[in-house]
Amino acid sequence: MLSSCQAIGDIFKAGYYVGIFVVIAVLVLIFWLFSLFRRK
Repeated sequence: MLSSCQAIGDIFKAGYYVGIFVVIAVLVLIFWLFSLFRRK
């Protein structure tokens, strides 16, 4: 029982870090696109 709870906790930790990475990647993409449109 304890090992399955720990596995679920590890999955949530991985999802948390993946979520942070996705948010940062989206913000960088938005700033990059914004800078492209400002140059024109």
